[in-house]
Amino acid sequence: MAMHCDVDTSMLRRAIWNYIHCVFGIRYDDYDYGEVNQLLERSLKIYIKTVACYPEKTTKRMYVCFWRHFRHSEKVRLVFGSFSDQTPSFKQTECVGRNCRC
Repeated sequence: MAMHCDVDTSMLRRAIWNYIHCVFGIRYDDYDYGEVNQLLERSLKIYIKTVACYPEKTTKRMYVCFWRHFRHSEKVRLVFGSFSDQTPSFKQTECVGRNCRC
């Protein structure tokens, strides 16, 4: 990632995944949400919330503002991979609807 190779991104992916669920009002008792604030910069959280709740308001500027040193492919893989509709929890999120919080 960015300037490094073979980086374990599991903590970062988990933080993104949990933040997306938090936006829709789903919270897990066994997850430390302090990790979200440590790993996700404000501009990334704004981008994720906008894409999840108000996709029509997403701008290129928002996309460019987070993780400036990362390659496009890394940004897409990490952020949009967390939105994957292949996971059972995404279906749970769909049931909640667009009740955005966080």
